[in-house]
Amino acid sequence: MQYAKKLHIENFRCIDKLEIPLNKINVFVGRNNTCKTSIIEALTLILTSLKKYRDVLGRDILDTILSQRGDPKYLVRINSEYTSISLEFEDGVNASMYMINKPENAGKTPLKEAFIESYDQ
Repeated sequence: MQYAKKLHIENFRCIDKLEIPLNKINVFVGRNNTCKTSIIEALTLILTSLKKYRDVLGRDILDTILSQRGDPKYLVRINSEYTSISLEFEDGVNASMYMINKPENAGKTPLKEAFIESYDQ
């Protein structure tokens, strides 16, 4: 089994820019409103993007997050034009996803089409 070794998050929800080295087991501890949930949601989105946003039970994670949050622009940090999440794996494979926040597209572009995903090998 391969493990993720580093998570990069930029302009996602309350996170400006963050790089987290990962281990086989990771624990996030902190007071309320310190971005723990944002980190977990970013990690969940990038991992499920590898399987069309489906979890092991077949649920659509992107739709689940949006049903809780409402508007897709909620995922992009306030006053930012994009959000970026990337994950580096031990074997050198990288996964990245971006969402561009264009006000003229508000309500017109389904979120799954707004995310641009790439995988390096």
